[in-house]
Amino acid sequence: MNSILVYIHTAEEAKHMIRYAMNMGKNMHMGVALLYTAELQNYPMGIPGAARPTVQITNEHVENLLKEIRNTFESEIERTSREIENPPSVTIHAKQGISHHIIDDFTKKSQISFVLTSAQSDNQFLINDRNMDIIRKIEKPVWIVPEEVSFSPVSSIVYATDYNEEDISTMKRLTDIARINNAKISALHIDSESGFREKAANSGFMNMVREQVGYPDIEVTALLRENGNSLHDSIATYARQVNADLIVTLKENKGFFERLFSRSETKKLIGSAEIPVLVFHEKHD
Repeated sequence: MNSILVYIHTAEEAKHMIRYAMNMGKNMHMGVALLYTAELQNYPMGIPGAARPTVQITNEHVENLLKEIRNTFESEIERTSREIENPPSVTIHAKQGISHHIIDDFTKKSQISFVLTSAQSDNQFLINDRNMDIIRKIEKPVWIVPEEVSFSPVSSIVYATDYNEEDISTMKRLTDIARINNAKISALHIDSESGFREKAANSGFMNMVREQVGYPDIEVTALLRENGNSLHDSIATYARQVNADLIVTLKENKGFFERLFSRSETKKLIGSAEIPVLVFHEKHD
């Protein structure tokens, strides 16, 4: 059975993420693997100058921390299992190390469909930098959940596209998720110039979608971006208009996504989105 790898940043977000993941696992008929990483090293105390001492984080400290995390996870799994009929299987993994290295190793050795993580903020403007490392360095799709958003079956998906052939293979992979709840997929392109619908038709993109994706409920939509509107705001606004449950993007695309996937634009899209964002990579799993 394939599983969802759930990367949990902190013990404080465990309750939300475990409940979300277990409901998702049940809906998608997948197991759930919970992962916490302790990125610990020698660190300075908060006093200036050469007299600044360091505190040695011992193996005992790390083991105690990981034990506490496992206990927290076990309590939340037990609590959530009482709320869900026929809950999915859940495993717990708590390790010391750099998060994206551990996640990468885990996904290569296990049957992981995608990585689930929270859009937890370091501050009021930007999502956690560890999420950005995961998005950029992990080959599996990454599903980012806004804080306090509960899981609901996906019925409407907005897929942001640049009308490239690479989008076809991604949409084929996306249909695995869409078919679970017969979700509608809106392939959305946002342009700063008029004539974008004609360009899509002339490029053969519409025909490629109909002929090659093999999913009946896909709509190809193009919008003209208004002056002053950012790309991520335009995508989020359209998602609200169609009551979407999920925004999907393709990381490796050039042009449109070269603009979107600047570090700041990606953070803003994920940080401002009111619904989950799923990031695919052009490279196949």
